[in-house]
Amino acid sequence: MAIELFRGHMPFGLHTYLPQESSYFTLLRDPVERVLSYYHFIQRTPDHYLYHLVGEQKMSLKDLLTTSEPIMMNDAQVRLISGVWADVRYGEVTEAVLAAAIHKLRRAFTVVGLAEQFDATLLLLQQTYGWENVFYRRENVGYNRLAHEQYDPETLALVRHYNQQDMALYAEAKALFAQQLRQQGITFSARLAWFRLLNWFYQRGR
Repeated sequence: MAIELFRGHMPFGLHTYLPQESSYFTLLRDPVERVLSYYHFIQRTPDHYLYHLVGEQKMSLKDLLTTSEPIMMNDAQVRLISGVWADVRYGEVTEAVLAAAIHKLRRAFTVVGLAEQFDATLLLLQQTYGWENVFYRRENVGYNRLAHEQYDPETLALVRHYNQQDMALYAEAKALFAQQLRQQGITFSARLAWFRLLNWFYQRGR
């Protein structure tokens, strides 16, 4: 039986182990927002490998970032897209690794989506892969998340410091996403508005 889909946080390169032709798509997220969200995800997930630090010892995000433990908080999207993942030590993702990630993003991904543009990304995926029903309901929504402005400037600066390459990759992803939308033509905004209206009814049809 042919494999239809692998999904999750996985480094580029899985296709080399598959017996069939394959393609990649991704949804990237604003790096600062992603790290903040991930920190609070750890807080509410007792089986997470960092829970003993964050949930039990109540370690702050600022202190956690300086432990070199949370590799998912250090340019994780560049690590995954480039394929290096943990082969590069914490805090040592270089511009060369970023360049490799950008090259793969441009050449190997059929759709480059944005978490902040989820509905539009879904429509791009639907058209690319011929999916029929892409209506969805929101799940796994964080309930313990602080607002961005509630973090002290020093913590936010440290998040940016450890995610400089991710921020550059995200800027490239936004440019690629805008290009994909332009290729959809002038009717895309109307299609998006119609999808959002129908999905609004779908979400309330529980």
